[in-house]
Amino acid sequence: MVTSVRIAGVDLQAVADKLPAEAMAFLQNDTTLVYKGSFMVDVMDIMLTPIIDKLMTNK
Repeated sequence: MVTSVRIAGVDLQAVADKLPAEAMAFLQNDTTLVYKGSFMVDVMDIMLTPIIDKLMTNK
């Protein structure tokens, strides 16, 4: 299963670099990261953790 995500303002190359090789992640273009669907939790964790941390410190 292949899944892609488009999120403006997120460094998708940094996300791809943090994923294990088994995820077979690559950038299709500047706004689309393609990876194996079983790694969706990993991708969301990498992308959302900094956003959540920033929100918590701004409280």
